[in-house]
Amino acid sequence: MSNRDDTVVGAVLADQAGTLNIEQGYPDDATGLVSTWTAIATVAVVASTPTPFSQALVAPKWRLRYVNGASAQGTFRVDAKTTAAGDS
Repeated sequence: MSNRDDTVVGAVLADQAGTLNIEQGYPDDATGLVSTWTAIATVAVVASTPTPFSQALVAPKWRLRYVNGASAQGTFRVDAKTTAAGDS
């Protein structure tokens, strides 16, 4: 996703434990694509527990990457938005 603000906020809910990785990167001048993503935060997600997150961003592109635990997900939801610092 493109970043016009400086913080990503949201929440994740999964019926199995896992890890949410918040990553950012800089697009290649020629292609406009990010070839190297850098993890800037990880959030441990407890099964069936809504888990909020908030992370400052520096790079113009960001993404969320979820890594499942040992069991397959039956229910998964993530909501996120960017915002200026101090906004909600």
